[in-house]
Amino acid sequence: MKHLILALLLPVTFFFTASCQGIGGNNERIVNGVKCMVHNVSPDEFEKKLATPGVQLLDVRTPEEYAEGHLVNSRNLDHTGGVLEQNAHTLDKNRPVLVYCRSGKRSAAAATYLQQQGFKEVYNMKGGIQQWQSAGKPVE
Repeated sequence: MKHLILALLLPVTFFFTASCQGIGGNNERIVNGVKCMVHNVSPDEFEKKLATPGVQLLDVRTPEEYAEGHLVNSRNLDHTGGVLEQNAHTLDKNRPVLVYCRSGKRSAAAATYLQQQGFKEVYNMKGGIQQWQSAGKPVE
């Protein structure tokens, strides 16, 4: 009986541990021998990273959401619509990628996807554009 309970609890525990990975802090993964990091950062930290030369800024919301307002110089690659997956090959895996969405959930998933594809340095903005705007930061 103990083994049965353990066999049932172990996958559930793994699921909750794995699903929370990367939400709060940083998440490191080795992909084809390359260390790939997802950094979950505040809007203030995200804004500082925007000043880094050569960053790639992605808005992974729908085109309709993007049209309502977005960060300056962002590229709209809808993650839920599969556009990000179709266009990931157009991005440079060696340059930092900054990703955001409305609330931070889709961008966290997009950041993990990019990490799995071998992108070395991915930054996800916690709280998304909602937190960005709440902090009084500009959108166009």
